[in-house]
Amino acid sequence: MKKILLSLSLAAAAVLAAAQDYTDALLLSESNYYGTARSVAMGNAFTALGGDLGSIGINPAGSAVNNYSQFTFSPGISISGISSNYNPAPAAGDAGKTTGNSWARATMPNIGFTINVSTRNRSGLKNYTMGFIANSTNYYTSDLRASGVNNTSSYMGYLAAMANDSGLSDEALGGDPLGDVSLWPAQIGFINYIVNSNGTDYVGIAQENTRDIMGNYPVVTGANLAQSFNRVRKGHKHDYVFNLGFNFSDMFFIGANLGMVSTRIDQTWSFSEEFPAGRTIEIDNVSYTFKEMQMTQWSVIDASGFYAKIGVIAVPVPGLRIGAAIQTPTATVIKEEWNVYGDAWFTGMKKHADGSESSNIYQYRLTSPFRANFGLAYTLPGLGLLSADYELVDYSDMRFKEMRGGEGSFTYANQRSRAFTGVQHNLRIGAEARLGQLVSLRAGYNLKTSPEYARYDANGNYMDPYSYDGTQVLASKEALKAFTHAVSAGIGYNSTGSFFCDLALRGTFFPDEYIYPYPTYGAGIDSPEILSRSRMWDIILTLGWRF
Repeated sequence: MKKILLSLSLAAAAVLAAAQDYTDALLLSESNYYGTARSVAMGNAFTALGGDLGSIGINPAGSAVNNYSQFTFSPGISISGISSNYNPAPAAGDAGKTTGNSWARATMPNIGFTINVSTRNRSGLKNYTMGFIANSTNYYTSDLRASGVNNTSSYMGYLAAMANDSGLSDEALGGDPLGDVSLWPAQIGFINYIVNSNGTDYVGIAQENTRDIMGNYPVVTGANLAQSFNRVRKGHKHDYVFNLGFNFSDMFFIGANLGMVSTRIDQTWSFSEEFPAGRTIEIDNVSYTFKEMQMTQWSVIDASGFYAKIGVIAVPVPGLRIGAAIQTPTATVIKEEWNVYGDAWFTGMKKHADGSESSNIYQYRLTSPFRANFGLAYTLPGLGLLSADYELVDYSDMRFKEMRGGEGSFTYANQRSRAFTGVQHNLRIGAEARLGQLVSLRAGYNLKTSPEYARYDANGNYMDPYSYDGTQVLASKEALKAFTHAVSAGIGYNSTGSFFCDLALRGTFFPDEYIYPYPTYGAGIDSPEILSRSRMWDIILTLGWRF
């Protein structure tokens, strides 16, 4: 079961056009709320609290809680840390090699303002608030590196197996870019001479030229292939909301948002393979010694979408607040630019090939699901407060569509989304303690379940999501036991005038991720396995003014 946990065969579920799947939909749809330093420090448990510009994206009614206008901006720093264990032969029980890496980047989790207008009524509608707020709902910041020595399998062998399975001739592989973009890595390998024909089959440079008793072309004995994997992901997801909130008798607050989501994800993954002992091949009757190859795939996603959200906060008795909010599905238009290219180095020669330059931009649509928030809070005047939120999202409702309408080429992707995703539960808890009139201490905690589900057939056998074609009978459905945890803390200062500032620190710990740089391509041949453990540290400073 552990290898089901967020596992992904990058070669099989490539970042190539028309290969979008439910994992891509989750990447674009999931939210990891940021906001002001105060809201982050308290775990964003603000559905029932309001009053903070970082909370308005969670519950629009929060803008009307305060009877003043305000402006805030919140610069920050995000630091990603990843520890990766590279196991070239997992079936052999090899402990593998562990590599650590970190990456820091500047961020702006929040900026915005609200204008509060008093009606001068003593009851009924006492004031209303208008505002525009930009809050971050995700940052994609990771640089995963893993490497090891492999004597069992080869990426070049996988490319050769792909070429063999294609049934294409040498002339087709060596010609113009193929219409089937999933075969581009094999074609690039052939053009770069790291996949060659032995007259009967295609064979990778790192493989023997004759079959073994299992029908495979084994890796050369003692090859000691130096393999290296690198995945760099950077980008952001920002929510821009136009807000309107109303305060009725300081006991009932209602608000609405018109939101726009702007997302950009820039992702590159590369895999290199070096043959330290050297490997001599003939190219145009000249002998060359192979040194190293590298295959790279990259994609840039730009997405924009719109949604609406409505929320309420009620104060049934002094000190107690109850809140709820619901967000409509987000309709998103996505433009993706992508390519795949490869390089191979020989003594005295370098080869390079890449995909078509004319058709590497693809546009499509995604509908992300409803969100619902519920919250309770209790305030003790002059002392502090406690707050708890529950949020649920049913990701099985995600749907890809063609720009012209209909599912089209996304039929199977949407079937897998319905089958292998489900409800995600998010619990948020926050606390604030007042230390006199000027200083407050804060703490928060988040627990988020996985939106991915394991499926089994009628006989209890696990169903691989990538082998599911929508026709097999699926029986039981089980949420993956994969949790994201976040802990946060902070301090706030309120001056006797209009100025205030807050500082927050949050650590987010993501579930284990299993990555397979290329699929198993022969009997008894294991793909390398990378176990990645990721965490994110965020430091946020908010500067604000009330007026």
